[in-house]
Parts: sequence; C-alpha cells; structure tokens
Amino acid sequence: MNIGTEFRDPSHPAVRQARSHKDQLHGYVRRQAERAGASEPEVLAEQLVVLHTGAADCTLLTGHYPDSVRAVVEALLTAHGIDWTDLPVRHWAAVHIPKNTDHSRPMPVGGMPMPNLTHRLALPAFTTRNRVFMAPLTRMRAAQPGDVPTDLMREYYTQRAGAGLIVTEGTQISPEGKGYHATPGIHSEEQAAGWRRITDAVHEAGGRIALQLWHVGRITHPAVHGGEPGVSASALPFNGTTRIQGPDGNLISVDAPTPRALATDELPCVVDDYHRATLNARAAGFDMVEIHGANGYLLQQFMSTSSNHREDEYGGSLDNRARFPLEVVDAVVDAWDPAHVGMRISPMIKARGLDDSDGLEMGLHIAGELNRRELGYLHLAEPDWDGGPELDDDFRIKLREAYDGVIIAAGNYTPDKSARILRAGWADAIAFGRLFIANPDLPRRLADGSPLNELRPEVISGGDATGYTDYPSLIG
Repeated sequence: MNIGTEFRDPSHPAVRQARSHKDQLHGYVRRQAERAGASEPEVLAEQLVVLHTGAADCTLLTGHYPDSVRAVVEALLTAHGIDWTDLPVRHWAAVHIPKNTDHSRPMPVGGMPMPNLTHRLALPAFTTRNRVFMAPLTRMRAAQPGDVPTDLMREYYTQRAGAGLIVTEGTQISPEGKGYHATPGIHSEEQAAGWRRITDAVHEAGGRIALQLWHVGRITHPAVHGGEPGVSASALPFNGTTRIQGPDGNLISVDAPTPRALATDELPCVVDDYHRATLNARAAGFDMVEIHGANGYLLQQFMSTSSNHREDEYGGSLDNRARFPLEVVDAVVDAWDPAHVGMRISPMIKARGLDDSDGLEMGLHIAGELNRRELGYLHLAEPDWDGGPELDDDFRIKLREAYDGVIIAAGNYTPDKSARILRAGWADAIAFGRLFIANPDLPRRLADGSPLNELRPEVISGGDATGYTDYPSLIG
C-alpha cells in the first residue's frame, strides 16, 4: 500500500522508521546469506526485499502475506541455508500508517504475529529460548580472598537458567578494575575455574550465559587498592560512593576519592587486560561476553564530557572520547569474534557522580560504530532506572537507525512497556534486573501471568543465601 503524500517527507519519523525496516530486512538477509555461504548474498537480499515492497518511494511491508508469497520466501531462504523461522519479526512486518495517526506514539504493526517475551530470538552466535534476559546485577558474594566465584553463585545462576540469556554481574578484568567488596574477577586461574563450574551448570540446565567485562575506573576506594586511588579519564573530584568491608566485616558505603588520570601510555595495558579477560571467559565456557560501557564506570568516564577533560587524542571531540572504548571493543573482538561480543551503554544516565546529560550524541555514535563492527548485540541501559530522564521514542527510532542488529533494552520495564517496545521494533529482547532477583523463574511467571515475589532490597548486596538463592519458584 502507498502511504499518503503527507508522509513523504524523508525527515518524518514514520518515513524514517519505514525505511529503517526495509534496510534492516536487506542487511539481515545479506549477512545471514554470507554466513550460510550463499553465492550471491546481495542478490538474495534484493530479491527478498522486492517481494515485500511496492512501487511507492516509502511503501511499507504490510505483513499480510498471501500463502503463495510466503511459500516463495520460505523456499528462497531455505535453499540458501537461512533459518527463516528465527528471522527477527521486525524485519518481516512493517508499520501500517493510517491517516490521522498520532506519530508521537509507537506505530501499530499489522500482519504477522508481533514478537513477545516468549518468542525465540536469533543472535548472531546462537538462538535464545525466549526474550526475557537477565540483566547484570552486582551481588557481592565472591569468595575472599581472591574474588573467586562460589558454589552459592553457581546455584544462583542455575536457578535462573530459564532466561533467554543471563548476563552476569560485572566481573573485573584486572585487580585495578575492582571497586566493590567481594565482586568476582576473570583475571586469575582460580576465578576462571570457578566460573567454569557455573557455566557448566547453566548449560546443563539448558541456559545461555554471557560474562560482563568490567572496569570500574574511579568508582573505588584506596582500601581496595593498597592505599592507591582509582583511575579514570581525568583527575576530577566527583560525588560517588562504593561499598567496601568495614572493620566489623559488614559492608559499609564510603566516598570514592578523586581518581588518578590514566596516562596515555597506560591505556594499551588496560586494553590488553580486556583482551586477556575475554580469552579467560572463553576458556571458562561462556557463550559470549558483554563489554560494560555504561552506568558511570571506566569506559563511560572516557565517553562523557562531565568526566573526560583530557587534552590528548582521547579527549575533546566526540571521536576522541569514543576512541578508548572502541579500542577496547576491537581488542575484545580480536580475542573472540564480533558475534560473541555485546556492549552495554547508558546514554544520559546520572549515576555514581557522572552526569551524562549530553550523552545522546555519543550513544548514537557508539551504536553506529558497533553496527559497523557487526557486534552480537547492543544492550541499552535506560537512564530512568537510576535517576536519569526517561528516553523518548525519537531517540529509540534514531538508535534503531544507527544499529540494525539485536538491541536489548533494560530499565524500569514492566510487561506492558516490554510489549510496546518489542512491538515497535525498537528492541528485540528485554533485560530484567530486580524482577529476576526475586523471581528465579521469571520467564515462566511472565508467560502465564503468575504473581511475582516481592524483592527484599535489604539483602541484595553481600551476605549468604538469604535474599540470594532462597526466593521460591513455582511448583509444577
């Protein structure tokens, strides 16, 4: 169907989203055809797009497929070794825009069933059982000394193996990267062996698990580093705290002091730490890794103008501030491959002394660079869960235009908000944090509408099994 002339303005959100759907379909099929060894992937992609588009400049995929067209599409993809059943739904069905549509709201999609949390999702590296992902959660229960993953942690993660993908708590890539008491690492043989027991158990339970690679930067305390301060992009005072072990053995909150600025010649060593940690994660049996570039930690400290006042090639312009995080991305990809690497970002967050109010431009820039590198996914931590503003839908549209791979969204998500964002095609999976703490079987509860356990905030950080592995699952 042709859309009205009032929607032919190329800058109109409806037109931008329509063209984005078409481009995503083309790009997805081309990449899958290349991976499947098709002889002419570009031709295949063009053939499929032609099947679903009309003559008008902004014609949309209607999603109302006659059986004859469906049969041709299925045969075309199957002949080239592409599993069409896992094709992300946003690539199949596009937006039907009736006249007088309120374009400030997500546009409804007609035709084929829209994705929901129970549907499988094809990541470049593997297919997940559902779209209910477990967000990274700092629980501070690693064995001391040594920050070694424990059998209790194995029980905790195995209980939650029903997630489409578990993203572990932040895991420090080096001793320098540590900021909190009893957080696990991935820089020693003992740590890798501890994680191996966890990944084996999660896989035996049918789950998938990614390790989050973490360097806290300035969010630390001299008590954690033998009297030395943390490191950051710049030596700027800030209003941030961390949690360490007090004299009585209990956790206490302390101010994080002004950090030391990393010298230019120190940065390659940090990049090497990420590379080495990725190799350790592979050896520990993880399905992929996620680079933590969010929540006010080291990589975002380089990206944000509020924390980066450098005058070398790693400060100043947008490209310069993105340089170090992207060097980390390239090192991690070099240690594995793009399909097994994701990255988490949190533009506009206000947390841990970082005010990223001007971070939307950086967020879109990073998304475009990750898209060019064809990473496994982009994980968007939305700022409203931690004191920042709520992202508007115009940013979601721009993010989708910048990144046509799998997007995971996380923040203050409810089932209703999840359905809206998935239906609009602005995310492909939703990562839940606090809901997963209290509900080990969260995917099942969301699927059948069962009541949710209440979170006990006082036992989130540190301690034993209480508030960690003692939340009940449904019986039967």
